[in-house]
Amino acid sequence: MKTKIRILAAAVVMAAAVPCIHTAAQTDSVEYAIEILKGLHDGADAAKGIAILEDAAERRGDARAMNALGLAYMKGIGVEQDSTLCVGWMERAGASGYAEAYHNLGMMYKYANGGLRQNMAKAYRYFARGAEAGSVACWYDAGYMLYKGLGCRQDYAMAARWFRKGADKDHSLSLYMLGLCYRNGYGVERDTARASFYLGRAATLGYSAAIEELMRETPENSWNGLHAITASAVEVPATMPSVSPAPVSPAALPGRYAGTLVTYDWSGRHIISEQPLTVDMTARGDTLTGKWCHGGDTVRFEAVVSHDGRLRFTRGAVRQHERYTDVGKVLYRFKHADLAVSGGCLAGALRLYSVTYQEPERPMYVCMRKEADATPADSVGASRLTAYPNPFSGQMTVEIDLPEPVADATVGLFSQAGMNVYSAKLGSLPAGRQTFTVSPSVPDGVYVLTMTAGNKRWQTIVIKRRGAL
Repeated sequence: MKTKIRILAAAVVMAAAVPCIHTAAQTDSVEYAIEILKGLHDGADAAKGIAILEDAAERRGDARAMNALGLAYMKGIGVEQDSTLCVGWMERAGASGYAEAYHNLGMMYKYANGGLRQNMAKAYRYFARGAEAGSVACWYDAGYMLYKGLGCRQDYAMAARWFRKGADKDHSLSLYMLGLCYRNGYGVERDTARASFYLGRAATLGYSAAIEELMRETPENSWNGLHAITASAVEVPATMPSVSPAPVSPAALPGRYAGTLVTYDWSGRHIISEQPLTVDMTARGDTLTGKWCHGGDTVRFEAVVSHDGRLRFTRGAVRQHERYTDVGKVLYRFKHADLAVSGGCLAGALRLYSVTYQEPERPMYVCMRKEADATPADSVGASRLTAYPNPFSGQMTVEIDLPEPVADATVGLFSQAGMNVYSAKLGSLPAGRQTFTVSPSVPDGVYVLTMTAGNKRWQTIVIKRRGAL
């Protein structure tokens, strides 16, 4: 979830990065050097501050000096900016007992600071090291990454454990997040009394997001639309399905679609919202352009269809309100979509990226039907796709007569929700009767068997039933 945490997090970075400075700081050479680098001593040369820190770090092994040197190299204060030296000094500081250095390292990789590329996995690893070393800031940091699955496997229960450690120290952000866990039942049993206690404590400490949450009547996962059926008669999965892109020709995608955009919580187990969705697409070679409308927002987009069927957006962004933010509308960039096309149905996973908070959005599922499918179900003569036995149990034989050769043929199986559950490449096929065997490992149910080759498509209904001949 997108929280106001980001605003406070910036303050946490600096608070953790530089120890508190007292009026008698000059009696401590490291504190005095830090004051120089912060510009608190007029006329003092930054190089002098660096020299003091280097002496303290190398001669006395002072971990605070190592951390401060890391920050100096990150920002280019008194030295040339150098991300390698920055990371090196901060790692030495952490290993020497200054746990907050791991917080600083994690924040650098999370937000691509100091000339580093964003790397959520490295950010999480540093936060986890700091958390194990006892850093209060890292207890929150590691919990936040686990809560959303950023750079690590999503885990509400582990996140709640770290938040609880921070809450025991009256860390306002940890109190707030632990309150959300109890209110939503994420990683802990839903407990409104405990939720109110932790949110109330965070509010008392001045965290306004907690005040706003206490004023809301329902938790975020109170949506009643589970198993809903959209107006286009496409079933909405109650949990976020696992989706793999299926090879598809860009020529098969143009048209107007209508359906639903479903947003899930970070675990994918709860529907947060459903919004009506319409999409108009046209194709120019491998590039799709069009208009995407969900809720009250309209987005002009461009996307390239990769060889595996993934849509990689090259243009497209939307500003929309978020429950957990005070920055107004959050800017999201369209990142990619793993979609499958079957029988005029287009469904799959969509991922947005928050430009505002520099992190991915929650998992989202798209399910739509084509309003006017101009692509015939069988575009090569009178060819007909058949499968037997039908119903099938383990494997089935697929047969088709091709009046002409085809290239890059693929066979796929799609659920009634339009999700691609099985796919196999057949390559180039000659003209004539073609027979092949497939063994899709899928649950019992009704599926659409589809064979595609370029802009040609054939399909038929098959049934999986255990015990069938």
